[in-house]
Amino acid sequence: SDFTNLESIKSEAFTSFPDLYKLIKQSKDRCVLVIGPDKLREHVETLYVIRDQLKKSGYEGIILKEHQDIKEHSHEEKMNLLGHLSKFVICENSYPSGHIDELNICTRNRLVTVILQREDIEGGATLMQSSYAVDFSFVKKVSYKPDFLCSVIDKAVKIAENLIVQRTQALNKEYKYRQALPKGD
Repeated sequence: SDFTNLESIKSEAFTSFPDLYKLIKQSKDRCVLVIGPDKLREHVETLYVIRDQLKKSGYEGIILKEHQDIKEHSHEEKMNLLGHLSKFVICENSYPSGHIDELNICTRNRLVTVILQREDIEGGATLMQSSYAVDFSFVKKVSYKPDFLCSVIDKAVKIAENLIVQRTQALNKEYKYRQALPKGD
């Protein structure tokens, strides 16, 4: 790759790349991507409940379809971008929809993900992904009763935060140079 080209892009596209990077880090602290079925009104309302409950925990819930596409990005690229800008992902997984591909993207990209699934709906969206919480240490599944969705969201937040702490500690142990960095970097 041509580093001089990167320098020209950096200087033309941003007034300050370090400022942009700081904003990305802030996004990783505050944002949670919320995915799930979004075609039927009742399913969208569930996503809104999740988003609103996240706000009570100090997070900004991001619902994929509410954000304008970047014209040269596919839907998958949009999912990747917003997923990587988020601290973690919450996936409502009770009904089949296109979100099953989004959930697969989460696993491929090692995004900390908590899957919420109604306990009265056997199999959830698809049995093909029912092993994700078994196969991937950064994915956890929580069953819920519809009347207790808000308390389950609070539980999901705690689970995700714990997964992030565990992952950070493991990475800090693996990457010895991080031990010399000041706190917060």
